[in-house]
Amino acid sequence: MNIEKLEVKELNPNRAIEMSTETVKKGADLLEKSARILLVCKRFFLTKLRPYLPSNAVSIAQFGLKAKLFNLLNREALKRGEFVLSSGKVSKYYLDGRIITLTPEGAYLTASIILELIKDEGVDAVGGPTLGADPIVGALAALSHIKGAPIKTFIVRKEAKSHGMQRQIEGPALKENARVILVDDVATTGKALIEAKQALDKIGAKVEKAVVIVDRLEGAEENLAKTGLKLESIFTINDFGL
Repeated sequence: MNIEKLEVKELNPNRAIEMSTETVKKGADLLEKSARILLVCKRFFLTKLRPYLPSNAVSIAQFGLKAKLFNLLNREALKRGEFVLSSGKVSKYYLDGRIITLTPEGAYLTASIILELIKDEGVDAVGGPTLGADPIVGALAALSHIKGAPIKTFIVRKEAKSHGMQRQIEGPALKENARVILVDDVATTGKALIEAKQALDKIGAKVEKAVVIVDRLEGAEENLAKTGLKLESIFTINDFGL
């Protein structure tokens, strides 16, 4: 290739400034558009995805499990209307957790999420007040065994039996100073969990935490705190728009 002459044109300084200004303006416009997109994503996250998320970070797998459990509860267990609760109060909704925890999928999802929540607690056993805790602890025992990290479970009766072994706490014997966590499907005032703790206190077990599927936000957290129990919930009723 024969190149006889290479002509170099001198760029006008004013034109160079104009081009630089245009480049900066385009960059600013792009940043503004990106900021708008991020704002939309943030709003979507807070309004659409927040109900599925617990207070602490979880893996993608746990995120999916929680989303499935939320949908099950919202579709099958949550009933809107007028209901009289055991406390005598009238409520505009009723959440029947056992409709979910007594199904294969619901039991698996609940147990999987709770096992993840308590995996670093170093507990000796997990249990709770009958009837809400019954299907949950059964699922926890089975799934923990499958995962190779078996956890003993127990059920606390409202009062000791008047016959047989006359136990109030059913299940493998708990040693004195055993570290245990309480579970239940729904927490309203926390009365059942407090009574279960009192029964465990009598045998010398150490109970410092309770985990429930849904906290109705009607005083349970505050009432449990007075007895030395920390309440952790997978969802609160606010997550369901109530």
